[in-house]
Amino acid sequence: MRHEPTESQDTPEQFEYRGQLYVVSEVLEHEQSTGDLGHIESWRARAIPIQLSAARVFRLQFNWWDGSWSIDPEEER
Repeated sequence: MRHEPTESQDTPEQFEYRGQLYVVSEVLEHEQSTGDLGHIESWRARAIPIQLSAARVFRLQFNWWDGSWSIDPEEER
């Protein structure tokens, strides 16, 4: 059964990546797309690790098809 979204997923507030808890401090981009894998909602967000002081930028994606999240860090520039 397909999950048909009725509205946008709430903006992520925090997530765990490689055993470290991050808090989203700023959403840089937000987009939605529909394709072969279903409806994907994506955020590019600056996040601060709880135990460290330097923020990093991540691509956070929510797949409405199966209810899963993916987290991809961006390379430091």
